[in-house]
Amino acid sequence: MIKTTFAVLGILLGWMHHAYAWNQVPMNTQIDQTNFLMNSNCSATLIDKTSGLLLTANHCIAEQYTIVEREHVDENGKVTTEKVRIAAPGTVSQLFFKGPNEVSRTGYVFKIVKSDSALDLALVQVQTKLPNTQDAKIACVEPVRGDIAYAVGNTAGVLYSSVSNGIVASVNRSYRALGLDGDAGLTQTTTPIGGGNSGGALYNDKGELIGVVVRGMQSIAPIALSVQLSDIQAFLKDLLPAN
Repeated sequence: MIKTTFAVLGILLGWMHHAYAWNQVPMNTQIDQTNFLMNSNCSATLIDKTSGLLLTANHCIAEQYTIVEREHVDENGKVTTEKVRIAAPGTVSQLFFKGPNEVSRTGYVFKIVKSDSALDLALVQVQTKLPNTQDAKIACVEPVRGDIAYAVGNTAGVLYSSVSNGIVASVNRSYRALGLDGDAGLTQTTTPIGGGNSGGALYNDKGELIGVVVRGMQSIAPIALSVQLSDIQAFLKDLLPAN
């Protein structure tokens, strides 16, 4: 009887840990400090407040690129024309509210630091010192099916800093398995999202970033698809200061 009681108590404490590990006060502070509106219709997450680095989806900054032709003169004086991809600056913004009313909006110009179309990831850097006091930490441990997950982003591009929760439904998805171009892996969650969530953060129950939202699927049940943590870690290798 005593062993059974302790077993039940252990299960309840474990459930309570998962239900309340990331409580509302630190959650709301982190969302307010780290979520950004990317180019008015996407989302981005501050991952280094000192350097002003934000993580987002590559398709959110695809329009920043233009192809121009340049003449190249070799050592023999021969002139050839080559096509060069040029990245134009974009803007990210943070919004502030009093109740339902937007009271201020601060915009920042950014430059593209790195992008990967295959993974659908991009890293951008704002061109001025941010006043933000908190950034999102990248998780060290891969999520597993059944873990609690939170999606944060700007749903529809107008519902700023929306948060939804669910669970990790699968860590074994890929673009190819879904009939889409690409071989990269994806994490499937039941977090409800909409257009505008692209580039936003997927967090675990400790408030650690475990994914970047890149796709949603319309179905009976909510399906959100995110870039996997291992790909994010590889993409950011040597780009963030050591903790």
